[in-house]
Amino acid sequence: MVDSNSDDANGATRFPHPTDGKADPLMEFPHPCVGFAIRGQIIRTWSATWMFYSANTCSRTDFPIVPLSFIRLSPRVIGLGTMIDIGAILLGGIVGAVWRGQMKGETQQSLQKIIALAAYIVSGILLWKGFQLVEGFLGFLKAFFIVFLSLILGNALGKAIGIQKLFTRLGRHAQERMNAAQKTGKKDFNDGFVTCALLFCVSPMALFGALQEGVNGNCLVLLIKAAVDGLSMMAFIRIFGWGSIFSVIPVAAYQGTLTLAAMWTANRIEPELVAAITAANGMLVMCLPLIILQTGRKFPINDWLPALAVAPLITWLW
Repeated sequence: MVDSNSDDANGATRFPHPTDGKADPLMEFPHPCVGFAIRGQIIRTWSATWMFYSANTCSRTDFPIVPLSFIRLSPRVIGLGTMIDIGAILLGGIVGAVWRGQMKGETQQSLQKIIALAAYIVSGILLWKGFQLVEGFLGFLKAFFIVFLSLILGNALGKAIGIQKLFTRLGRHAQERMNAAQKTGKKDFNDGFVTCALLFCVSPMALFGALQEGVNGNCLVLLIKAAVDGLSMMAFIRIFGWGSIFSVIPVAAYQGTLTLAAMWTANRIEPELVAAITAANGMLVMCLPLIILQTGRKFPINDWLPALAVAPLITWLW
């Protein structure tokens, strides 16, 4: 038997192993290019100091030589939320083209309430994740005050820039195209493509969801958006024809770019800053039911978008 600190049979120095005498944990290796995780491989974990002690030798021959940056503790598919959103849009278009019936108003209202309830649940999950690193009651008060202050400053900055006005103009342009198509009954490919692309991309959930998925891999907001987009496409396909289906191309490009940019940023900032972004996003997602249910005055949620940048900035300065 070879001692834990002695040389092994091949003459290579054997360093202490943190799991000697214990069951080996399950680790997962995501594919370095496409982000898919390869599951089910049992490996012996080394400490961060002794993971790779040599470029050419390893005392444990059954341990695969894998760069540390490729190791993740949980599976992750990059852009999963956007993929599901695209699938929902395509499915909604196919169902709307094949099914000639009309959805009852009561059914539509019930679905809206279910989606709004899901938004509240997702908001709670994001807030819990955002405050997860907080220690003690005073720490919670500090984190909550930072999020509250970031919302105030972010809203002021958004109004100064005119973010909501820009999104409103884009939405009004899409609505005018839709009204014109309904009046004429003409199914123009270009109108369907441009109108649906605008409506799907200017949605606040597109920005919130894509950024959140990039920050910590949480695609729950995009799942809500997928449900809304799929139901909307059932109506759009009848108004614009098959041109509306191709709106998935700009949707994939827009949301995918946001997710990759957020992922690149999150990998280079501290966990506390990521938590601040998640908490601020949770507060914004809490306002989505007001838009989904279309109750009362329209809520200018897009003016609050700068809060996602202000929250980590205040956390870093404090």
